[in-house]
Amino acid sequence: MRLLVMAATEMEIQPFMDSNPGVDILISGVGSPSAIYRLLKKISSTSYDLVLQAGIGGRFSYSTIKLTECALITNDVFADLGIQENDQFYSLADMKLAGGSDRPYQDGLLVNNHDFLLKSALPKVSGMTVNRVSDDDFQTEVFSAKYKAEVESMEGAALHYVCLLESIPFLQLRCISNDVGVREKSSWRMGDAIINLNRQLASIVEDFKSV
Repeated sequence: MRLLVMAATEMEIQPFMDSNPGVDILISGVGSPSAIYRLLKKISSTSYDLVLQAGIGGRFSYSTIKLTECALITNDVFADLGIQENDQFYSLADMKLAGGSDRPYQDGLLVNNHDFLLKSALPKVSGMTVNRVSDDDFQTEVFSAKYKAEVESMEGAALHYVCLLESIPFLQLRCISNDVGVREKSSWRMGDAIINLNRQLASIVEDFKSV
């Protein structure tokens, strides 16, 4: 199986890179535009059987996921792609500027149906992708209520969007480093989250090596 492991920054998967020199790696940069461009460039020159994105992320207050725990993302969305007015937010589908079920969307979401999601013992949760990480209560409350996501990142939906359109199997692995909206870094668990992320990443890659 030809596997591509993708992360926004080297820091997030450095331990995995050090111990798995033979695995193809893509460092996409932070944010969806960079992730979309670099992923498309990579898959245009090499054919992959699976793209596995690994990274840290934030959790919402109602999430069942614990700090430093890893989860697989079942669906994602470009949460802040839309229109904000009168203290309301409307997605492109809400405004009829795009169809909620136009490919690659299903009811406005970018859904992953990979068989591994059923087999893995890791928690499976919904994600949402934003262009800015913020402590703004409006962003946190409106987006979380609208999309019911448990995990927030800045690149997840980019993976889903490209791979669904290109018909490439994919997985998004997130490990929780902080609570969404909490900008006090002293309360973040980034180091522990990265350790667990790399442990789970290595385990998943090992599972796929024999396929």
